[in-house]
Amino acid sequence: MKLIVITLLKLLVLFPLLSQDYEPYRKGKRGLYTGFITYDGKIIKTVAYDHMRKPHSSAEHYFKRGFVVVGKARMTSEYVGEYTVGAGENRRTVDHYKQGTSRYFYGVMNSRGKLVIPMKYKELYIAGHTAYCRKKIGGKQKTIPIDPADIPFYNMILLSSFEQGLAQVKKDAKVGMINGLGETIVPFEYDSLGAFSEKDIAHALKNGKWGLITLENSEVIPFEYDEMISTYGHPPYRVKKGSKWGVVSEDGPIVKAEYDSVKVWSSIILAQKDGLFGAFDYQGSPVLPLHFDELSTRKQTFAAKYQSKWGVIGSNNKWILKNEYDDWSYLGYGSGRITKNGKAGIEKEGVIIVPLIYEDIRKVSGTWGWDIVKVIKDGKIKLFNLYKKNWYSSKEFDEIIIDVGKSNFLIARYNGKYGLMGKDGNELTGFVFDEIQRFYRNSKYFPAILKGEKVKLSTDGRILDYKEGLNYSSFSNECGLQLIYPEGGANWHKGVVDKDLRQIVPPLYSDIKVLDCENILVQKRKSKQGIYNKGTLKLNPKYTEIKYDGKYFYTKLDTIRWSSDSSLYWPDWSWQLFQTEPFEELIPFESRYRNMGKVSEGLVAVQSYQHPKYWGYVNLKNELVIDFRFKEAHPFEDGKARVKYSKSEWGSGKYRYIDHLGNFVE
Repeated sequence: MKLIVITLLKLLVLFPLLSQDYEPYRKGKRGLYTGFITYDGKIIKTVAYDHMRKPHSSAEHYFKRGFVVVGKARMTSEYVGEYTVGAGENRRTVDHYKQGTSRYFYGVMNSRGKLVIPMKYKELYIAGHTAYCRKKIGGKQKTIPIDPADIPFYNMILLSSFEQGLAQVKKDAKVGMINGLGETIVPFEYDSLGAFSEKDIAHALKNGKWGLITLENSEVIPFEYDEMISTYGHPPYRVKKGSKWGVVSEDGPIVKAEYDSVKVWSSIILAQKDGLFGAFDYQGSPVLPLHFDELSTRKQTFAAKYQSKWGVIGSNNKWILKNEYDDWSYLGYGSGRITKNGKAGIEKEGVIIVPLIYEDIRKVSGTWGWDIVKVIKDGKIKLFNLYKKNWYSSKEFDEIIIDVGKSNFLIARYNGKYGLMGKDGNELTGFVFDEIQRFYRNSKYFPAILKGEKVKLSTDGRILDYKEGLNYSSFSNECGLQLIYPEGGANWHKGVVDKDLRQIVPPLYSDIKVLDCENILVQKRKSKQGIYNKGTLKLNPKYTEIKYDGKYFYTKLDTIRWSSDSSLYWPDWSWQLFQTEPFEELIPFESRYRNMGKVSEGLVAVQSYQHPKYWGYVNLKNELVIDFRFKEAHPFEDGKARVKYSKSEWGSGKYRYIDHLGNFVE
């Protein structure tokens, strides 16, 4: 069993020789695969194979690059006796074989076209960390690792996947580096070996001491340290010698190992000695002297405690926020919580962005990835966004509960009622709930209580099953509006409530469409349409069609068609025009416009029943500005409109442009 486990690990050595992906290359008779094409277009030619494929997707991390499974078909045959062929002098007897079935046999080929696993397996596939084949054992087909005798470098244990053609392996309890051909690059003489950097330098443990070596196995830093730690996974390294700490880089020591502690930040090194703190840059030059009680660094500034008081030091090494504060703690995004005389505020890079008038300021727990802090005063809670440097909401809350399951929601209590808020400060619901519980990981809703009834609250603020005789479903999360209809009632009894569950459209309509947060189109069973504006019915449901462009309503109203004796003709319909702010009629029904275009630059194209074949333009006072003389008329844009004009009534006309006065322009 141990041999099999070791074998699985060692097999990794076979696969990542290429640094590029590939595609099989097919050419020649019978469509045989004669090689593969690398990502940069280079063709690696091999002998012809019937089958060529990449490893399974689940193994791509280890095996995708540099190797391909190849296969050839072999025919089985059966001897059935002699067979006579030819005639006359060419007549002869030959052995006759009956052709059997065709079988594939598989192996693995590397980027140089060489078989690294012999092509003798009836089935071979790669998954997880190794390659498997199918063999009949005890009369049953079983999946087993490939034969260890077929695996090169079987006396080595792979410790890492290949990076740029190299892998770290262990041999005889020592660690070294090999390439894809199994050649030793770094000798097997180390107890531990780190990853090599862009400069081909790695930290290594040898005989109980740490140092830095090159890929050519030469020492950069002598093996003299008891510990060597990389803070960010790459240099510089914190090193310990005896009980003292220092910092080294790939170019040599930066800070000597003579300090009680050191911390490495993105560009600064903080050092402590005899209870005092100072700072160095990555070249080892002093940035701040070693005489501060405490020290914390940010991108441009330092928060420093000196003579028992906190302040902020700028890039010029001078106090930009005087050290007169009792406490300081880091909040995030370059900002810190500061206190003085029992009051708390927030500073960012030495500038006070929240005044010191609050009882407490602390991070909102559970908001991973959020930038929000709680600011507390007189028992009320406000929320401040550190990243945007503004208030998350203008409201002062009684309580804040953070959802632990999603971290996209915030439950707040305001004036004694609970509501649900989104990550950007938007109110997903009104503050109307008696209780909202946390959204747990495997749930799809928030358990809540509304007017004494248990309800389910969806993650976008929809009430899923509020009792009180109504069903709720959301169709406008941005506006917080919800569709309502009676339980068990007909589906034409639909209405709308706002986020505070105030009814703004009664449940009387067969269809409802939210045009924007202030305008809702309603439709009755006989397909007549109307408009609610800010919760008030402005247009009764009597219109055949209503169009809306965000500012104007274009309404189509049916009218009288024929007189009783069929001698007089009246329009079939007429268009009206309304604006929303303020909501009023601009072009009345009595104008008898048969067709109407969109309002553009203060003019609208219309077609009257008196001139049914021609279009003209009126202004928003319904005054005719351009006569009815165009066969087509389009909206104005940049001072001109595209029209179709013909001198004769029966001519097809051609397209031209006119100005606001109806004059032709280029």
